[in-house]
Amino acid sequence: MLGPTGKRILLIVHILFNSVWTGGLSAILLLLLIKTETAPEQVIALDHAVFRIHDAIVMNIGFGVVVTGFLFSLFTRWGFFDFTWVIIKWIGLLFLFTLITAFLAPAVNGMAALSDLHGTAALHDPEYRFYHVRTFRVIVILIVTIAALVGLSVFKPWGPRRKPVNVKRARVLTAGIVTGLLVVGAGVSQYVQLEHFRMMEVHDPDLRNLDDGEYVGSADLGVTYTVSVSVRDHRLAGASLLDEDPGHYTRLAEGILSRIISEQNVNVRAVTGATTSSKGLMLAVEAACRNP
Repeated sequence: MLGPTGKRILLIVHILFNSVWTGGLSAILLLLLIKTETAPEQVIALDHAVFRIHDAIVMNIGFGVVVTGFLFSLFTRWGFFDFTWVIIKWIGLLFLFTLITAFLAPAVNGMAALSDLHGTAALHDPEYRFYHVRTFRVIVILIVTIAALVGLSVFKPWGPRRKPVNVKRARVLTAGIVTGLLVVGAGVSQYVQLEHFRMMEVHDPDLRNLDDGEYVGSADLGVTYTVSVSVRDHRLAGASLLDEDPGHYTRLAEGILSRIISEQNVNVRAVTGATTSSKGLMLAVEAACRNP
């Protein structure tokens, strides 16, 4: 058990993580409200800001909330299952992370990708409006849920359960450390792999020796990207995705093919919110032109 000083320090850190987490969500909500009243040309900058806040704060700070909450349950009398309000709070945290990973992240990335590709024209795209509305609704639900969980922590309704669960602290700590190491290890491994993919060089192929026709190329970045490239008069005339069932981020990045044709350059700026998929499509176009 922690002493009074240790509890106080842990509580301050937990409150700090919660405050930053809620602040990040509130900032996104404010930017979404500003976007409805701002000039269309500012939409790209606002969507980019929402994307950055989501990646830097909402996704990362939430883990600090979970870790400090875990330590609080482990090293204080509140435990994990001895009080109904604590159980509800853990269920609430699981609900928050489900909303963020399954609904908020795809919507924020989709919004950023479409405004990056189409600029102000994205405002008239039904898919973009869908992502905007979903982001707004999920953010509101998240903020309300966090407020409710904070209320549970402050007022602590309901007394101890009649049949408290006897949890061995050493076992829980060991399980928590092992789980944490696995999660961190998987996260670091995925980050390193994605950074490796994003740093892969893309070279513009020499089209002077290519006859007019259709060429197919693929690139494997954990996901296989396959494209068909049309060459006319030694120029890139068109490109299309051949994947029958592209994933969410591949579909968001598909617009980069139009950017490649427009700029007559395979190595173009990646689509915000779908950078790895963008790199995969660029490499697939390069492969099509290099291996006819």
